Amino acid sequence: MKKPYLIAIGFTLVLVLWMLSGLFVDANVEEKASIESDNRPLFTVEVEEMFAVKTPLYLKIQGQSDPNRMVEVRSQIDGLVNSIDVLEGSLLEQNVNMITLDIEDRRLQLAEQESLLKVRQNTNERLSKLATKQYQSENEIEQAKANIKASEAAIAQIKQAISFTNIATPFRGYLQKLHIEEGDFVRIGDVVATYIETDPLIVEIQISQQDIEKIKMGDLADIDLATGQVASGKVTYIAPKANDESRTFSVELTVENPDNRYKAGISAQVTLATNEVEAHYITPSLFSLNKSGAVGVKTVDALGVVKFHPIQLLQSDTGGSWVSGLPDKANVIVTGQGFVSEGTTVKVVKTTQANGTRSSLGVQ
Repeated sequence: MKKPYLIAIGFTLVLVLWMLSGLFVDANVEEKASIESDNRPLFTVEVEEMFAVKTPLYLKIQGQSDPNRMVEVRSQIDGLVNSIDVLEGSLLEQNVNMITLDIEDRRLQLAEQESLLKVRQNTNERLSKLATKQYQSENEIEQAKANIKASEAAIAQIKQAISFTNIATPFRGYLQKLHIEEGDFVRIGDVVATYIETDPLIVEIQISQQDIEKIKMGDLADIDLATGQVASGKVTYIAPKANDESRTFSVELTVENPDNRYKAGISAQVTLATNEVEAHYITPSLFSLNKSGAVGVKTVDALGVVKFHPIQLLQSDTGGSWVSGLPDKANVIVTGQGFVSEGTTVKVVKTTQANGTRSSLGVQ
């Protein structure tokens, strides 16, 4: 029988040899895997060479067109509405008669005062002749002159009231609405019509407190009206104080409207240019997220290594977005960006957007 310690030594030697053989096998496997990895073809991506260009930035804001002036025309005297001489919605020149009030009572009052004035003038003349012979006191003569002035004032007042019986347009504009009908009795201060001026037209918008410093008086803007019409406007008013509730500033743009082709009260989108920046125009389908969740664009450098560039979205339209954060010249991955990560070496195929041709950069 073999000695027990010899058996133990033999068993230990076998175990050590087995472990050593495993290390060699693992090393061989890793070396083989490394060789296979080096020989594996690189993933191919398609890139487009893009250049930053100067582009103006815009503010796009919803607003509304308003009349330059809107007034409530009021009666300046009491009277019966005798006739309405214009139609609602009419474009009228300044000083066109809109409404005529009854005048008969005032004509009678005028005739009465004119007759009284003649009597008083005759009395004054007679008293003046007597005064030269000292047959009349100075007080009586002064009273006679005062009576003449009172009659003249009454006549002037009646004539003014007669002029008020013709209610005319205050300026060139539109008769928006009549508030009375023929036969109505109106009193002093009653609103008889609403009248508006639409040349020029005013477009009002609200600018946020973050953007208010980007605009100034005299800035030009493109205006797209809900009617499909396009107009140009100029900033003519910037509120000095923000609205307490919305924290926005009221801004008005003036639009020349000599032929009144643009209507008031219509929704409008205003496009205001603010400043120019260097930016790339990229379709949003090329945007990616990194591990931190930042939005960016993947590019490839001269060695074929993928780079991730966080971007800032400046403005967008239906075709794409203007972004900053990319190098002035960038090889942007346009195909395959979803299958590669930053730091990966790739094979690059370059495409020319203008004619669709492709060429391999030969990066391995």
